[in-house]
Amino acid sequence: MLEQRQKILDKATFSQHKASDPSHSIWVSANAGTGKTRVLTNRILRLLLEGAQARDILAVTYTRAAAAEMRDRLYRVLATWTVLDDSSLTEAIRNIGIDRPRREQLTLARQLFTTLLDAVVPIRIETMHAFSQSVLRRFPLEANVPPYFEVAKDSQVQNFKDEAIEDTMTIKNPLIAESLLTIGKQVDERNVIPLISEIFKHPRLLSRIEREPFAVKQDIFKALGAEGDVGDTITARDAIMREMVSPPNESDLISYAATLRELGSKTEKVAATILETFIKSSLEDRLSQLDDYMTYFLTQDREPKKNRPTKKIKEADHWYEQIFLDEATRLIDCCSRRNAIDIAEHSYALYVVAGEVTKRFHAKKKEAGLLDYDDLISHLGNLLQQDSG
Repeated sequence: MLEQRQKILDKATFSQHKASDPSHSIWVSANAGTGKTRVLTNRILRLLLEGAQARDILAVTYTRAAAAEMRDRLYRVLATWTVLDDSSLTEAIRNIGIDRPRREQLTLARQLFTTLLDAVVPIRIETMHAFSQSVLRRFPLEANVPPYFEVAKDSQVQNFKDEAIEDTMTIKNPLIAESLLTIGKQVDERNVIPLISEIFKHPRLLSRIEREPFAVKQDIFKALGAEGDVGDTITARDAIMREMVSPPNESDLISYAATLRELGSKTEKVAATILETFIKSSLEDRLSQLDDYMTYFLTQDREPKKNRPTKKIKEADHWYEQIFLDEATRLIDCCSRRNAIDIAEHSYALYVVAGEVTKRFHAKKKEAGLLDYDDLISHLGNLLQQDSG
């Protein structure tokens, strides 16, 4: 057991040393508490031991706490190195992944703590948002942000969102009105705003809605397998409904229903009446009977009901089980296609409304000369992707 545990530790240590090697570009993915901060700190230490200048090193973290932890760990290690003898210092440097530290590296290691304290420009260990803010302040015109922008407080961001939502809900715009009506058919009014707030997490798609709304609609319908119905959902939905009330094996179902009536229980005789009435009705009348008809074949979760047909019915003709399953499968397929159109239609409506909310939200921030944290990262990404960046 101890031997196996040591093998695991050795393998983890080897991987950490490999990831801390600054001569390679590395992507590290690991759970919390597994040593990611340690690897990043060791990578900085190895850069310094290879002669890198403090002003040329940048470490970016997600949180202030992580930045503070990395900074504290770095200076604690360097402070310890100043008082170690050659043997202990050599072992300490080996522990960060340098197998054979050179004599000049030992000398440099003892000087780094003082060097960093005296540095005019220290090592930059900061959050993603702080880094983004510093770059955007240097290049506001290139990044298309106000030169003297301020970072909005959380309360200001929330107020802008609330105002943008309220403005959108009362706007006189046919597309927005139609989209709100579509959403209202499926979503309670109290849940609309939380859904819109959730869609705020997809800024690229929302900005695309404004530029090419029909292309976004096509993508949504395609993702749900309803790409052929994007142009006319009403006609597509009607066609599916008519398909649902037009079973291709009507004669088999009549025979099935007759056997239910002859050999079945009291409940099955009621089901037989439902099936026979449905099959003998016109297509228009079948639409009003569809729910009762489907209830015999499917559960509320749209799955074939179990134990149907019963053993007695199957003994009368073993094909009855296949007749039941074929019809249940056909109805499930129709329901799935109809639901795909409904979901696609409602999803697109949500994005249309959220796109308008987002446009108004950004306008309010711009008017106030404010950027939120998402803006900082978004604008930095756009800046870095410019050909001249």
